[in-house]
Amino acid sequence: MVSPDAVGAAGGGWGMAGVCRRCDGRFTRWGGCRGRGRPIMRQTLELALQHHAAGRLAEAEALYRAVLQVDENHPDALHLLGVIAHQVGQDEMAVTLMTRSLAVKPDYAEAHNNLGNALRHLGRMAEALASYQNALAVRSQYPEASNNVGNVLMAMGDVHAAISHYQQALAIHPDYAEAAMNLGNALKGLGRFAEAEVALEKALALKPEWVDAGISLGQVWCIQGRWHDAEVVLQRVLRLHPDHPEALITLGLIDQDRGRFEQSVALFTQVLAIRPNDPVILFHLGISLDRSGREEEALEALRAALAVQPDFPESLLHRGNILQRQGHFQEAIACYQEAIRFKPDYGEVYTNLGNVLKAMNRLDEAIVHHQKSLSLCPDNPKGHINLGNVFFEQGRLEEAAASYATAMALDPNGVEALSNLGNVMLEQGRPHEAMALYHKALAIDPRATDPLANLGVALQREGRLADAVACYRQVLAINPRSAEALSNLGNALHYQGNYDEALEAFHQARQIIPGLADAWFNEAITRLLLGDYPLGWRLYEWRWQTKAFGFHGHGEPLWDGSPLTGKSILLHCEQGLGDNIQFVRYVGWVKEAGGTVVLYCPQPLRRLFANVPGIDLMIGRMEEKPLCTFQAPLLSLPLKLADRLDTIPASVPYLWGDSGLVAMFHDELARYPGLKVGIAWRGNPKHRNDWSRSMDPGVMAVLNGVSGITLINLQKDSTAEERGVFNDGLVDMSHRLHDLADTAAIIANLDVVVSVDTVVLHLAGALGCRTWAMLAFVPDWRWLLGRSDSPWYPHMRLFRQKAPGDWDGCVDEVVQAFKEFSVHGCS
Repeated sequence: MVSPDAVGAAGGGWGMAGVCRRCDGRFTRWGGCRGRGRPIMRQTLELALQHHAAGRLAEAEALYRAVLQVDENHPDALHLLGVIAHQVGQDEMAVTLMTRSLAVKPDYAEAHNNLGNALRHLGRMAEALASYQNALAVRSQYPEASNNVGNVLMAMGDVHAAISHYQQALAIHPDYAEAAMNLGNALKGLGRFAEAEVALEKALALKPEWVDAGISLGQVWCIQGRWHDAEVVLQRVLRLHPDHPEALITLGLIDQDRGRFEQSVALFTQVLAIRPNDPVILFHLGISLDRSGREEEALEALRAALAVQPDFPESLLHRGNILQRQGHFQEAIACYQEAIRFKPDYGEVYTNLGNVLKAMNRLDEAIVHHQKSLSLCPDNPKGHINLGNVFFEQGRLEEAAASYATAMALDPNGVEALSNLGNVMLEQGRPHEAMALYHKALAIDPRATDPLANLGVALQREGRLADAVACYRQVLAINPRSAEALSNLGNALHYQGNYDEALEAFHQARQIIPGLADAWFNEAITRLLLGDYPLGWRLYEWRWQTKAFGFHGHGEPLWDGSPLTGKSILLHCEQGLGDNIQFVRYVGWVKEAGGTVVLYCPQPLRRLFANVPGIDLMIGRMEEKPLCTFQAPLLSLPLKLADRLDTIPASVPYLWGDSGLVAMFHDELARYPGLKVGIAWRGNPKHRNDWSRSMDPGVMAVLNGVSGITLINLQKDSTAEERGVFNDGLVDMSHRLHDLADTAAIIANLDVVVSVDTVVLHLAGALGCRTWAMLAFVPDWRWLLGRSDSPWYPHMRLFRQKAPGDWDGCVDEVVQAFKEFSVHGCS
């Protein structure tokens, strides 16, 4: 007989056949009967054994007791009556009877073995082990006892010793199916899958219809990724037992691993009809529902699992993951914290808690949780990547790089760490090193979309738009539903001048993720460039939902454009210095709405903005802010004004240089002959489109050859190498530019300012100076398309590239304009 144990501990070794052989013709050796009673006792015991083997336990028990009435210490009758006691769940009685049998016959190997089985069933593992060892001491070549020693050792956690005893049982009895299966399960638990497969195949060959062996073999093949083989053996189990839950569960897990989520949902649902409210099955059902896109049903399945088993940390983790994905961050945090309460060393929960805190911009807290996760799992590359991602968000690039490097050391073929380290290099202004890392990642996994998309971004920043577009299209060939790739593709198409295609790409991105802020914001830029200000300004508000802009709130509600009489408003600068110079013109309009106007602006603008009409209070730190009724970012004001191209408040000047500084620089610049021409050739190198708007100073140095002009350097952070290309034809004022008030005072003394799209250009325009702007083929949105004037600055003339990157042609037009200027005396 086989004891009714679970898979992994087969073969209790009750040994009815062995007992029958031992009793045959020898039971009277220990009996107390004499003469004519001996044949009767033999017949009684043999009949009892027949009933016992046939499962007629009541009849067998009556006959064993009849034998004991003749001989109360008959060892076989005591032993076999103990076997029946175990079979009907009376294990304490079984122990008593078999102990009495062994008192009469200490070298009774079967009784020692079966006593061990009863003790094991009672959970008395140490005593059970001793009984099995006693059986082996009596009979060393006893495969059932060796198998049972293995089972007890497995239960006690000594897997290696258990394996040794299973192997010993098989050495004695090579066709012992139970020992083969137990050996296979033990090897499976150690991850020795190839050896486990051999043992389990042997068990199944010996007993082809053995369900437990088939399931165990299917599980091993599933773990090895041999899904087809696993499915074959499990389907064979189901042909024998159509509703076998373990087979259905394993097939469901195979479907889950292979991405066949609807099939796995059907299988787990079938299991639940057999095992209603099983929390583990509900958990797996929730996972499959989630992965098939049925988030609400998944949440319900996981909720049901937790209703049955509240202390189920895996269900809490995955429920939290779905809630995090849905943007329900506080509920997700509650799930993660509950999971930690039940499983304090659950590293994955700390990781995901760190991720949700990162999404909430609570970056310092996120770091704490990622570090906790790494303290539990220091060799987890993903943990180091997650920590690096938070450092990257904080701009702590060196620490991010160190985290990614650690992840790469742990997993040299880890594509994500390589790609993210490339992102660090890109932010550090090392695009070629970044691209080398992206290419290395793609050499490992050519279908990895993240490094491919990041390569596209790097190529775009280098101005290689066609190559960037090709990268984004490759991403979409692999994953057509990558909304981010569609948004990036639209952005690259925009800068190629393919505006209709760009708008279509943004639309497709939002079809996949309706709330994709980058796609909305990118469309805003295209709409504004095309002159569609009513729609463009509305969409431009999406900037606050993008990572590039981040949170902008300061506590007060956003102003809706209503009257401000008796109220106050906080206006705050945003983005670049040039943006704020362009949009500070709206302060006067806000003041006309009544109320008190407070302006928050960065230090480089404070002296320049000191005399802007309509500002009641200017602050440089938010700690200085008084309590205000409303707030508004400067670049949101055109939306409140419902601005169109023909309603832009374009009266200039609306900024002025300090009269004392203007006079000082007038005296200094008066000694230089001819037209005094201020120049600037590049903007902030950290600007995402600096690749298109800045030029090499050597190209602008052509102006050095124009007769009748003196070039004045307005490039604040210019290097000696850059200035050197002008061959001493440049008056360097860069060392005098402490802030923009100094720059304004110098510009007030110039005849013309020639600049690329940078803060100098906006400042000259706001001062009402004659300004010539040199613009990229696809310029920033504010310069519109196909016109040589600007609705923002009436004294500005626009010189546009005729082809992408053609600064030489642009400068040639400026040279020609100077020639015309010298002849006609006009701009």
